[in-house]
Amino acid sequence: MNKLSFNKLALEDQVKYFNTKLKSGKNISQICKSINISYSTIRDRFKRNNYVYSRIINQYENIDNIINLEISDELINRIMMKLNTKLSTLECEKRDSNLTSRSFRIHSCILNEFIDFCNSSTFTQQEILSQFIADGLNKYKKQA
Repeated sequence: MNKLSFNKLALEDQVKYFNTKLKSGKNISQICKSINISYSTIRDRFKRNNYVYSRIINQYENIDNIINLEISDELINRIMMKLNTKLSTLECEKRDSNLTSRSFRIHSCILNEFIDFCNSSTFTQQEILSQFIADGLNKYKKQA
């Protein structure tokens, strides 16, 4: 299948095509590459039409089938305000330390979600990542 014929399919058929290929053992990147379409195009197209990728079953599903929950814009704004308030007191600002460069391996689905989160935030990736790591350290120190 090529990009042109894929784009002519109805959205449900596009999702079925991806799910069939996922069942056969291919990953999303391989499928996108085989039809010459970018992952971000697929992600945005499916997301815009309420389809999300479930890592648990390795399939795209309609979010309405997973959960039927309405969230108001007001609730989303309140959640974002609380999150931004929490992030505004970054622990790394309390520490007088230099920035260090480090390389990590990370699952692509988590990285994509992280990048989307950072793009919608007023903070930099290094600020958010530093806070996430600090929160994780605090959480797991208490459990140890």
